[in-house]
Amino acid sequence: MRVLDIDLDFFLADCCEPAPAGARPDVAGHEPWQAENVRYFLEKNCGLDKKRKIPGRVFETHDGALQFWQELIAAGQLSVPFEVTHIDAHSDLGIGRPGPGFVLNSVLPLNPAERADIKRYYEMKHLDEANYLLFVLAFRWISRLENVRNPKSRPDIPQFAFRCENENPCGCGEY
Repeated sequence: MRVLDIDLDFFLADCCEPAPAGARPDVAGHEPWQAENVRYFLEKNCGLDKKRKIPGRVFETHDGALQFWQELIAAGQLSVPFEVTHIDAHSDLGIGRPGPGFVLNSVLPLNPAERADIKRYYEMKHLDEANYLLFVLAFRWISRLENVRNPKSRPDIPQFAFRCENENPCGCGEY
């Protein structure tokens, strides 16, 4: 199964730096795309259509997708592993604080069946919207991650995350 994972910051004129925890980024210089351009992208590049609605959910912060996927898995509506097309200005693979160190040193050494303790990671303040996909990869929930970046995205993908070293010209990287 393939999951379409869209962060609205993809549709900004310029990629904004991550805001401090609990804050929103500054709007200046990061104006949203025109509605018709967003619609065109979603229809032509993602295959979305107003007449053929697909199930989904909207979150205040992008890491809400992780909890949604956990609910779907528990309900038998999403099978592990699944593919993710991640459309975002950021990779969500561990930029900023707390970074990838916790996942590399404290999650990956665990037995895979014991890794998905999402509540604990939130309580420890190690899991957030900047690294949730790194956790999902560590949980072995994702079989393939396609990362579609905003043309103005800045490099933020940790080198260890690459299966191959090349990103294709449209900004998509597979991990």
